[in-house]
This record gives sequence, structure tokens and C-alpha cells, in this order.
Amino acid sequence: MNLKMILVSLFALVLILIGQTQSAQAMREMPSLPHSLTDDEWKIVNSGQYVVKKKKMKDSAWPELTIYTTIDATPQECMAIYAAFDHQKNYVPNLLKSDVIKVVDATTIHTAYEMDLPWPLSTSKYIHGTHLDPENNGIYSLSWFLVESDVSERVQGKSYFFPPKNPLIPQAQKTLWVYQSFIDPKSLLAGIFKNTMVSDVTASLDAIKKEIIRARDQDPKLMQKYIKILEDSLKNIPSYMTR
Repeated sequence: MNLKMILVSLFALVLILIGQTQSAQAMREMPSLPHSLTDDEWKIVNSGQYVVKKKKMKDSAWPELTIYTTIDATPQECMAIYAAFDHQKNYVPNLLKSDVIKVVDATTIHTAYEMDLPWPLSTSKYIHGTHLDPENNGIYSLSWFLVESDVSERVQGKSYFFPPKNPLIPQAQKTLWVYQSFIDPKSLLAGIFKNTMVSDVTASLDAIKKEIIRARDQDPKLMQKYIKILEDSLKNIPSYMTR
């Protein structure tokens, strides 16, 4: 073997090793589940129902929720509709308004909401910020935070959409949705609605899941519109500014 062939072989080996190192690093950075689910809980999740985990939060009437379910759609399709902020008012129960009012950057925006709350609470007006994370091994994730609100002191949350039969989560037979949310309400009456709050949240998740499937099967133009917005955002193109 001459010197040129040796150098070419060494260069190829270096590229392979770099690729293996980057792949291993990416796998290490993949998010893990907040909880270990039992076999019975995985059966519930894979049926499309909800497994709800609660964590008591200091000085708050409402707990932190982590909710597990599956969706018969791709993670990309799920995130495209989930992150369609200006479309949320068209299908989320009791949501009267969802308007994007500020684009911080391609992956971070502020959305103004107005929601009809049960009596005796008044209609809620609030602004949430959202940040879209880079796609990671087929996993899409998005976090949200409080900008301002007339009913909440603190808001934080995150959603993950894991591809089915992920090497780190082989139990999931469809796209796994992990929804984490904590809302610290201002109203003292919020403690009264602590139990219905959980059912209200799962009702909203139901509506989102149904809209994902509806858009995919019955409104492909809408689905493709928001897939483009999602992928443009991940390419650092601020689509909400240019539409």
C-alpha cells in the first residue's frame, strides 16, 4: 500500500470515529422519562389513554403534572399542530384567543391567550412564551414560560414527542407524548378546582390529539402549512414574522 492510500484510509477511519463519537454523544443527550412506568401503565399509555403523575409544589394549590399518552401520528406531525399557536383557538376547549404577538427569534415567540374559566372565576388573559428545541434523534420538544397573567403567579412546562420504539423507550408502540406542566394560580379559589383542573388539562390534550389526526387525515394543507412553519423555525427562519 503506497503512502497516498494509507493517508486516505486513515482519513476515512477518522471520519468514521468522529461520526461514531457524535452519534454516541447525541444518544447520551437524548432526554429520559421523568418517571419509570409499570407494565400496566404502559398498557394504558399505548392504548392512547392517560397516565397522570402529580407532584406537590410548595405554596401552590395545584400540583405539577406529568402526563403520558401516545398518538398515532409522527412526532413531526404532532409538534407541527401542537406548536400551531395561532390555530389553537380554533379547537382547544374554552380558548377564546391565541394570537402570536412577539417573535423573539425563530424558535421563541410570545402568544396572547384568553380563556373562559368556570364560575366564579373570570375570563383569564395571559401571555406565554414558548421555545422550540432543536430536533434530536427524531424527538421534538417545546417548553413554555409565563410572560404575564392575571390569574397565575408561575407557569412552566414542556412537551416531548418521542418516536415509537425509540431505543431508549422501546415500550412506546406509537409516538409517545410526555406533557409536563406547573401552574401556580393567584386565585385562592383555585384550590377548589384542583381536581377538575386535571380533567380540564386532559380534555385539552384530547382536543389536541384529535386535531392532529383530523389535520393529517382531513386537512393536509393545514398540516403541511404548520409542518413548514415548524421546519423553517428549526432552520432559524422566523416564519411567524413572514407569513
